[in-house]
Amino acid sequence: MSIKSLRILGVTVFLGSALAYPFDKIDIESSLLTNPSDVAGKHFDYVIAGGGLTGLTAAARLSEVPEISVLVIESGFFESNRGPIIEDLNAYGQIFDTTAEWAYATVPQAVNNVSQIVRSGHGLGGSTLINGGSWTRPHKVQLDSWETVFGNKGWNWDNLTHYMSMAELSRPPNQKEIDAGHYFNASCHGTNGTVHVGPRDTGKPYSPIMKALMDTVSQLGVPIQHDLNCGDPHGVSMFPNDVNTDQIRSDAAREWLLPNYKRPNLKVLVGQRVGKVLLDNTETTPIAMGVQFGTNRAVNFEVYAKQEVLIA
Repeated sequence: MSIKSLRILGVTVFLGSALAYPFDKIDIESSLLTNPSDVAGKHFDYVIAGGGLTGLTAAARLSEVPEISVLVIESGFFESNRGPIIEDLNAYGQIFDTTAEWAYATVPQAVNNVSQIVRSGHGLGGSTLINGGSWTRPHKVQLDSWETVFGNKGWNWDNLTHYMSMAELSRPPNQKEIDAGHYFNASCHGTNGTVHVGPRDTGKPYSPIMKALMDTVSQLGVPIQHDLNCGDPHGVSMFPNDVNTDQIRSDAAREWLLPNYKRPNLKVLVGQRVGKVLLDNTETTPIAMGVQFGTNRAVNFEVYAKQEVLIA
């Protein structure tokens, strides 16, 4: 009997193929499923709700085993081929208020009774489509607390940074970038992973303001961190970005889906929203057996998981 369960995923770091793929030369959209009937009523080993960073990373890793079938259900669509509005990190914000993001509105805030917008990516790649592309890691104390405070044995800085480095394909700064204030500690970065990481090039000469700011705050007692990815991000530094050598955004669809979308055991359904996890309540502990999905509340389909349902 297969063990079936429900997992909620929020952070994933895995190893993958270290290649950059140009969307303009590959027709990925024709391989995506849009008809819910193509998967309705079927069984997959893993059903992943959400095709953002976590969902696509997990799908890429799980589907490395040909015998394991994986289905990803994403409410958005393929957005990474929009061109510079997404590809260019210097165009940050131009993609806001399009179909590529949710633009959640908060309740009116107590300070001024004005509703604020919370940005969140909508589409294959999730928020990696719209964010600023900063590449940073948590404080060592934070990761160690997962073990010391919450009792998760082995979940600590020393163990987890190994996997973070496995996900990374870093590019050290050149001399021009070093002169501008970029620091790089090779021991804190990976060189054989999937996600391209390196200094961002704005296409213009680096402003002397950043270096001057670092020198100024240093005189006030704020430490200059030579690399924010080494476990102590307290201080000031220039951080690397998720960009490849051509200065194109390393979003999750580009890095995790594009190299793997032709795998016969990996299916990606777009334009459908998961609305409910189907539970088998016959046991003492409910077991996730699948999900219900559709384009709206009136149209509901079901698909089933032989192993696990992953909420990503």
